[in-house]
Amino acid sequence: MALPPPREGQNYVTVSPFAAGHITLPEYIFYAPSNPTSKVLVPSMSFLIQHPKASLFGQGQGNIFRMLFDLGVRAEPSRYVPVLQKHIKSRSPIKHRPSALDSLVSAGFSADDINAIAISHVHWDHHGDPEDFRNSTFLLGPGATEVLNNGLPGTGNHSVFDPNLYQMNKVLEFEPLPEAPTTSSSCCPSEVNPHCITGTTGTNGDVLDNGYSHTNASFVDGGKVETQSSAWRRLGPFPHTLDLLGDGSVYVVSAPGHLPGHINLLCRVSPTKWIYLGGDTFHDRRMLTGEKWITTYPDESGSGRTCCIHIDKEAAQRSLRRVSELIKAAEEEGYEVEPVVAHDVVWWKENQHRLLPNTL
Repeated sequence: MALPPPREGQNYVTVSPFAAGHITLPEYIFYAPSNPTSKVLVPSMSFLIQHPKASLFGQGQGNIFRMLFDLGVRAEPSRYVPVLQKHIKSRSPIKHRPSALDSLVSAGFSADDINAIAISHVHWDHHGDPEDFRNSTFLLGPGATEVLNNGLPGTGNHSVFDPNLYQMNKVLEFEPLPEAPTTSSSCCPSEVNPHCITGTTGTNGDVLDNGYSHTNASFVDGGKVETQSSAWRRLGPFPHTLDLLGDGSVYVVSAPGHLPGHINLLCRVSPTKWIYLGGDTFHDRRMLTGEKWITTYPDESGSGRTCCIHIDKEAAQRSLRRVSELIKAAEEEGYEVEPVVAHDVVWWKENQHRLLPNTL
């Protein structure tokens, strides 16, 4: 069985996508076949998920529980640390507005209405402005704080991180997977190519008793997410998922390959329909059908090394394949799974009528 049937008294959530900035992507980095000179302005989407009566980490308390998935880009380039300000110029033109908070306010919400924020991964075009949501609890995938603090060996220049990103926030990291995610990479090593920079922009953080590291972040409950279903469990084709709210309405899916800590969300929106929020699992819907695929590209410095936008290409391919398998298996069981990823510009253009304040 790919997906669990509705329970008696099943709760459903609503999912509302919205703009959280736009960035420009060179196609040849993200998928093949592609035009080697083509650059596309794409959204960095955020998603508002509303549950009728959930409670998590003491928030909600039986009222409407609101959480976000991803925050897109920062509202102002000056909010990025200097090394990132330099890097994001390679993704110009960039539209920083409307930011995630701008879009929420336009729809009648405030930052204080948001109980929790799950971040697919800690790249600059997904983490947005955490300081705008100081009363929300941030949820990160396993290994994300290690990446923020210590960077990654041998990755491309898209992997530059700010260890003080969550210094004003409550942050929880999901418990480690039974098998630790790989940090191997097909990208050019920084010691060979100085243009393939990596790492953080400050000093390393402290280490908590449970082994999680942090820098100026307020970890509650020891830094570990305690859910009503605390162990990672298989769901359909996915080896590791968590029933976040304990009622089968929202599942956290470990989607390794793009970056350590990369997570997706699977949201039950009706008795027969689910929304799969895929982060950076893929960048074009045709990758689900095999019309396009994950690619590699030569290091721009001329070192002869091969780079990939995913730190582990093989793991990323497996994550992509599992999404395709889920969609097919669910259809055979009478369910619809609609996948939506952060930067799918075709989906964005076709679904303007379904954006916040509307729902999918």
